[in-house]
This record gives sequence, structure tokens and C-alpha cells, in this order.
Amino acid sequence: MKIPINLNDRPLSSSSLKEFRKSPKHYVQYITEPRKPPTESQLVGSAFELFLIDSKRYESDVFVYTKPNMRTNAGKDEMEQLSVAGAGKIMITTEMEQRVKLMNESARACPEIMRYVDAITATQIKLTWTDRATGIPFIGYVDGEGEIGGEPWAFEIKTAASADPDQFQRDFWKWDYNTQIPTYAEGYHKSRFKFPNFAILVFETEPPYNCAPIMIDNKLMEFMKDEWRATVTAFKYCMDNELFHQGYEFRLQTIDYFRIERPGYYKPKFVMPDELETPTKSK
Repeated sequence: MKIPINLNDRPLSSSSLKEFRKSPKHYVQYITEPRKPPTESQLVGSAFELFLIDSKRYESDVFVYTKPNMRTNAGKDEMEQLSVAGAGKIMITTEMEQRVKLMNESARACPEIMRYVDAITATQIKLTWTDRATGIPFIGYVDGEGEIGGEPWAFEIKTAASADPDQFQRDFWKWDYNTQIPTYAEGYHKSRFKFPNFAILVFETEPPYNCAPIMIDNKLMEFMKDEWRATVTAFKYCMDNELFHQGYEFRLQTIDYFRIERPGYYKPKFVMPDELETPTKSK
């Protein structure tokens, strides 16, 4: 099965590469099926990002409305009119906007996070390049960039139910951010010949609306880049051999079999004692 799209018309992104990492079928589904409407949490996250770092765009790109009673015909008609008025914008209810404002207040009260937010001088930085090793075109959009202490920084803004750094350690791998960050790092290198530091600024969408700046160190970046390169190489192999009809079995190209592994954070609830009886002390 050939790839059902011209990569020059729709270059690879970290999102499409993330789907391919699941399986070639997931990638095909991602690029051919209509996008699902954003969830409430995603709408709050998008609106908050603008409110925090680009107030002018918030005013122009966000449509705030009072949700009508959808149990009545009049309410349904009103909602249709609101959808027309807010077409092309981020539509949030007044209740959702209140959450956005509370998140903003909490963030601005935290100097540790505002050190990075205040350093942002540009947003939605577009990166386009062609990977020399495979000839595959790429595209990416970085949330923000700036300088701290004379060094370049790139920032990704994430919203989550919990910004606890311990919890985000798991979310980082769960949501495949280890594909997104090295994609952007490669883009900076190839399209701008820059090597910025990377930080993820995480904000809670639920009380108490905590936030946390989380750094990507050089050791982790090199690990992620190696896996990114392997993923791009696998995509090229899939493309050259027309294997986009395959599912999870495609990943067996490089491993012998799938197996269950115990995660490092798992702790057993019961363990066998070394001895069934407590030894008595010698007299």
C-alpha cells in the first residue's frame, strides 16, 4: 500500500510521526480521516496559552459565549447562531474562560514559571526542513522562544490535570512528547542552525491550578534524538516497501516479539518474606 498523500503537500510533523510510531495504519488513519472536535480541556488549554503569552491574539482568536439551554429548540437555534459567529475561533463558554483566568492568576503569582514566560519574544515559530538522510520533508510549530542569560531557549506550553513533576514524568512518555521535542530540536538545527535549550511549561487546568517549569537536559535530548532518527528511518523503510497496510506487526521488523515489562515505578503489593518465622535471638 502506497502512502495516500504527497509528503511535499503535507510534510511529516511530530503529531503524524507519533501516530506512525503506533503503527503504519494509525498514520494513514491520522492523515485521511477528519479531525475530531477538540475536547473542553483542549479548548481551555488553547485559550489559556493565548491569554498567558499573547493577549492581543486572545481578543481576536477566542470567542466567549454563554451556553444556551440545549434542551429547548430555542437554545439549539441560539447555539447554531453562536457557532456561526464563532466560526474559525476558539470557542469557550464563560465558565471555561473563568478557569482560564484563574490559571493565569496562579501562573503570574509563580516567579519560577514567569521567568520563562516573560522571556518569550516570539510564538508559533514555524520550522520547515528536509531530512538529508531520507529526503523526507518536515514541518513543526514551536509554542515560544526567547533568551535567558544570553542563551537561546525554546518552550512548549502544556496543560494537564496535574502539573506535578513526578506525574508529568509519566505523562511525558505516555503522550509521546519524546517524539515532539527532538523533532523541534532537529528543525532548529536544520532550518536555523540553532541549538536552543528546551523547557516544558506545564499548567494545571483544575484547582489548585499549580504550574511547573520542567527542563530537558542534554543526556535525555541525545537519547530522544537517537530514537527519533530510528523512527524516521523506519518510516522511510515503510514508504519504500509500501507497508502502510500493516498494523502493530510492523514494529516486529526490529524486535523478535512483544512482551510485558515491569515499569520501574511499579511496586508489588505483597511480597514473600525471606523467612516465614521470625528468628529468635541467640542467648
